[in-house]
Amino acid sequence: MSSGPSGHQKFHVCEIFSRQRSSFQVLYVQELTRLDHLIQRVFAGFKRWDAVHMLHIAQHEYVYENSLAFFPFYPMTIRILSMAWATPFVHFGILHVSSALLISAVAINLGCFIAAAAVLYCIVRKVSHSVKQAVIAGLLFSANPASIFFSAAYTESLYCLLTFTGIWLLLEDNHPFFMRYLGSLLCFSLAYATRSNGLINLGYVGFFCLTEFVLCTDPENPSQRRVIFKRPVPVIISRTAVFISRMVLAVLSVSLPIFVHGRRQQIAFCSQSSASSVPAALQRFAAEHKLVTVGRTDVIDWCNVTSSVFPPFYASVQSKYWHVSLFGYWQLRKIPCFLMAAPAFYVVGFGARQTWHRALSK
Repeated sequence: MSSGPSGHQKFHVCEIFSRQRSSFQVLYVQELTRLDHLIQRVFAGFKRWDAVHMLHIAQHEYVYENSLAFFPFYPMTIRILSMAWATPFVHFGILHVSSALLISAVAINLGCFIAAAAVLYCIVRKVSHSVKQAVIAGLLFSANPASIFFSAAYTESLYCLLTFTGIWLLLEDNHPFFMRYLGSLLCFSLAYATRSNGLINLGYVGFFCLTEFVLCTDPENPSQRRVIFKRPVPVIISRTAVFISRMVLAVLSVSLPIFVHGRRQQIAFCSQSSASSVPAALQRFAAEHKLVTVGRTDVIDWCNVTSSVFPPFYASVQSKYWHVSLFGYWQLRKIPCFLMAAPAFYVVGFGARQTWHRALSK
């Protein structure tokens, strides 16, 4: 087991966040209007820690290497929404682009948060057949102590909405499974483009595809299902081929956006000519605070790394700036944290059991 970060490492990580936050406060302070100062003050609590990176990526795209730890869909969504409504205000100097991005980020998160709670209600009601349990689930989701992250410029709200919608599509049985399957792949691919742990959503696809494989429709009685192993061998072979092809398509579909993103950033960061595209203010800030920008091939160590599921830079950036690695959190001293998560494991197991019994009863 790997040891946790030392005190110096923890300070280094916090220092990076502090420096990045300063870039918003210092680089553009001369360009801010009174309205901008008011907006920045009112929404100050929503742009801290990870939010700084999200807003920076939305404004400048990927300039600093440490920003690569954050996936692109949420910053891209902020950027697109800001361009849709704030372009005239920015053009005429009424509003600075950083203020427009901050307002858009908060609006996106609040909207996605409300929508995610509604979809979660539908999921729980579908699985439990209980309005009471669905309401309780929605309240716990909305009123838990960590709900501040659903309002700040974090990825949680958008990620939850995409993940819940993908699950709902798999559960909703009023349409053919293949159509629901394709819709869920779209949601899960965007969820993975929002957060790295979105990759585990493939587990939901695998579960429902396995259910469709094992419990196939009885041709003599379409309203009933039969266990696949009681069917003729040719049917078993064909259904197995369908199951495998669906899972392969799922992995490729969910991974594709991040694969493209990874290749794009690898080309940008590993090309020396890209350094000239960095604005002078950001170059000075990087030099003052020892941040790595695009084109710094002399210090970037992942230019020759190839990857298909995770971006080529992901492991290096996570280790270099956040001192984490795959299963690095799995340490003996973290056992109390896993015990605290026991209720969540129970809820997940209960939901899987209910879904399986629901499929068997059809």
